[in-house]
Amino acid sequence: MRRHRKSVQFVTRRGCTICEAALERLQGAARVLGVAVATVDVDADPALSERFGGRVPVVLHGDGVVISEGPLTRSDAWRAALKARR
Repeated sequence: MRRHRKSVQFVTRRGCTICEAALERLQGAARVLGVAVATVDVDADPALSERFGGRVPVVLHGDGVVISEGPLTRSDAWRAALKARR
């Protein structure tokens, strides 16, 4: 039986250096935990653009619930939320 891999969505913006650093940190943790990361440009998705505007980066559960907004630090609760996605 094949196990369904959990995923999160990473909302970013082209040229956002804070987003680039956060994505690197998120992908590292996700790889260890077996969670897939899908990236989406906030400016390419009207619904996300309306919802978040300039507030990037954002990490969302697969069902659209916000895990984290802004830079991902070592002490953020985003890691616990990511572990729960396994």
